[in-house]
Amino acid sequence: MDTIIVDALGHPIYFSDIFSSERIIQMCRHEFENVFIVTDKNVGAHYTQKLLNYLARNHIRAQFTMIPPGEHSKSRELKRSIEDMMFALGCGRDTIMIALGGGVVTDLAGFIAATYCRGIPIIYIPTSLLAMVDAANGGKTGINTDYGKNLIGTFTNPEAVFIDINLLNTLPENEYLLAFSEIIKHALIFDDDYFTLIESHIGDILKKDYAILSKIVKRSCEIKMLIISEDQAEKSKREMLNFGHTIAHALETLSQYAINHGQAVAIGIIAESYLSNQMKLLSDAHFHRIKQLILNLNIPVTVKATLSKGDLIAVLNRDKKIRKNKHRFVLLEKIGAVAYAKNLYAQPVAPILLDKLIDYLISYLTSSLP
Repeated sequence: MDTIIVDALGHPIYFSDIFSSERIIQMCRHEFENVFIVTDKNVGAHYTQKLLNYLARNHIRAQFTMIPPGEHSKSRELKRSIEDMMFALGCGRDTIMIALGGGVVTDLAGFIAATYCRGIPIIYIPTSLLAMVDAANGGKTGINTDYGKNLIGTFTNPEAVFIDINLLNTLPENEYLLAFSEIIKHALIFDDDYFTLIESHIGDILKKDYAILSKIVKRSCEIKMLIISEDQAEKSKREMLNFGHTIAHALETLSQYAINHGQAVAIGIIAESYLSNQMKLLSDAHFHRIKQLILNLNIPVTVKATLSKGDLIAVLNRDKKIRKNKHRFVLLEKIGAVAYAKNLYAQPVAPILLDKLIDYLISYLTSSLP
């Protein structure tokens, strides 16, 4: 039987075998003439035909497109190309989309579904651990521009998310480990017991133990749903989820996405934990535990990159959280809790501390973590 998590707005996440899920069949049959699948070429090689065959056995015919993997696919050009393909195929408002893939696929396909014919329903089937615990949940869609990551998009929830832990069997080791940056983030901002659980199951995590992975994915989904249920449009509490991401998005943009999202978030967590520590919020002991957990999980955060202070500041100056020309960061007061002051979850940071943070970050990127 499926396990279900439902947020306060009624958006379900189902944990099930997607190739035997009657719910998927029911949703694709309901008043829809067209089913259109978006996937990428890496995922498609493993699962597209299997999904098409499962739908066909249940008398559902589907069309599909495979996009190149990677952040560069989250572009205006590819969005327009897929929309044109759907128009040519006769897809109207009687169409349901399926996003089969990682965060790039769910972000892009979700944005298309949100705007195509002024909105059509979409189902997310995340195939990466990072998408299962983060990108597929919460209703954010978006594409990238030359000015930064995810600067164009919507808050639009899918009809449902279907999570099948077995899909992780084909996930490359590097992508699996990098996903733990988002998992650690969930623990850091919300649940110290969850952080301790991760710390105490390093061996099981590295072995991809099914039982512990299931527990971790469900807990991360629960945490994100609890936060988003109170703040769908990121006006207040949802900003907590940006911990580590201010620096991460800057690194991704400046490296032209040569730095993977999970890798950038892990670096961002370390850098923004350092900032929290320098602002006398996060203790030395907790800062050390955070760095040690990332090290113990073999998350590859050593990056050789040539980034100038001027480049970093220029990108940070376009951060969506800036208010009244002040840079704001989500900061930790301890493991399991963010700093909250003056009704803000993202705190203004003085220029002198921002300068110190950037010096620390550049030192880390060009040598090793101090």
